Parts: sequence; structure tokens; C-alpha cells
Amino acid sequence: MKKTSVFYLILILAVIGVWYFLARSTPNPNLPIDSLNSDPLNTSYLIEGERIQLKNGLAEIETTPDSTTKNKFSIFGVPSFGDIDKDGDDDAVLILLNEPGGSGTFYYAAIAANINGEYQGTDTILLGDRIAPQNTSIVDNKALINYAVRNPGEDFTIQPSLGKSLYLQFDPENLQLIYIEPNFSGEADPQRMQLEMQTWNWIRTISENEIITPKKEKVFTLSFGDNQMFSATTDCNSILGHYEVVENKIFFTNVAATMMACENSQEAEFSKIFAKEQSFFFTGKGELIFNLPLDSGSAVFQ
Repeated sequence: MKKTSVFYLILILAVIGVWYFLARSTPNPNLPIDSLNSDPLNTSYLIEGERIQLKNGLAEIETTPDSTTKNKFSIFGVPSFGDIDKDGDDDAVLILLNEPGGSGTFYYAAIAANINGEYQGTDTILLGDRIAPQNTSIVDNKALINYAVRNPGEDFTIQPSLGKSLYLQFDPENLQLIYIEPNFSGEADPQRMQLEMQTWNWIRTISENEIITPKKEKVFTLSFGDNQMFSATTDCNSILGHYEVVENKIFFTNVAATMMACENSQEAEFSKIFAKEQSFFFTGKGELIFNLPLDSGSAVFQ
């Protein structure tokens, strides 16, 4: 056989191989599936308050009845499997991609929990717009997502270069994601934890658009007394007030603070927890989580 024929034969085989790979790895909503919740590609996830049902890793929603533009949701890359909740079966951590039809491309972190043999999708945490996802894994029963974002103030034309890592667990009762500290040693029993057990340090606040962490460690504190009084410190002022707990809800009242003015203080972000009624819960990683009012995010204390 001539060298030219061999070259063209190899080229044809290479093209067929690339086509086969793309066909296998690209989500296709038209392929049949055995059943919903059979795997992470065929379950639903809560994204921006809306439950999105994926079929073979893809969902397309019409923006308006007469519009050709569709709001697209898909799984970026492939899920990583491992036992997150220590029940002996494989859960999955994954990144969801949302392409609403404009210039933005939004990435979300999610877990598909294997519950009694069916995969149930959790709520999601926004990683950012036009970021650079890197990889996912499950390490020591924690879901890990590595990605890169732009430095503050950088334009979207700049390639993301600031590395981030997100460690997640989930609450099996309500399929809510829990942001955890990777270096927390030991385990805690949420059923035995109490507000009065320690002085709590603000670790982060997670909203739809960002994750805010204190610039100064262990200066934002929160303490509860058995007389229904609480006290708090910030990077600027001290705060006092009353609180009342009804089941899993907490009410802050008669909140007062010193009146110092401090430049670049994060006090306003920290003080959101005192605004209105909100729910709270404890995690097995020793965390106190406040669900902020109006679905504005979660504040994490440890």
C-alpha cells in the first residue's frame, strides 16, 4: 500500500475517533433514559430558586413563548463519584453550566446524593460568571471543587487566574449544600450542639453572587447567653441585644451597637444576621449556619 493511502486511512480513522468521543461526551436530551434519578445526569437541581430537571445532562427552557433563545443548563465535564455522606454508596459532585442566551456563562456547584439507590440533586452555589473550572473530587467524605476566577476589578477579557477551592457537604433532609472547613478536625453531633456552647466566629457569608470572608480572623464573634441575651463583636463595634428561639428559627430584638465609624469595615455584611427572623441549624463539622432572610444566602459560623 502506498504511503499516501496509509496516511489517508489513518486520517479517516482519527476523524471517526474524534466524532465518536464527542458523541459520547456531549449531553443529548433526545436519547432515551431508563428512569429519572437513575444517575446525576438524569435528576433535578435547585438553581436560583427554580428546580431544573436534567435529561441526559441537559435542559433547555424557552425564555418566552415566541423566542428562539433558550435558557440552557448542562453538566460541565463529568461528575466525580465517592461516598460523601458515609452511607456506603457513591454520591457525586459536579459543576453545572447555565447559558441563558446573553453574554454571561454561569457555573454552579452541586451534589447528586445517592439516597436509597436514586440520585437526588441538591441546591446549588454560584461559582461565578465566565470562570475557569478545573476539577472536582471527593476527599475524606467531602466534595471538593477547584476553579479559577479573576482578581477583583479585572475585566472579563482577562483569563481567570486566581485559584479557589470549595469544600461541600449536604444536609440529607432538605438536600441543602453546606460549605465546610477543610481543616476541621473531628466530628460533631448536630443534635447535641447548642447556641450557648461556645463563642462563634464568623467564617463566611455565601450569597447567589459571591462568597464573602472576613479580612481579619476571629474579630467577628457571636455569643449567646442562657438569659436570652446575645453579644457580638465586629472589626469596628460591639453589638448587644436579645434573642428568642422557636424550634429552628431565631428572632433578634432590641439590637444596639456602639457608634464608631471605621473605614473598609465589613460590619454591614456581618450584621445581616440581625435583620429579621431566620432559620438556623448545626452541621457535623461543628458549624452554625444561619439562612439569611429573603433567600439572600447563608452565614457560616464555627
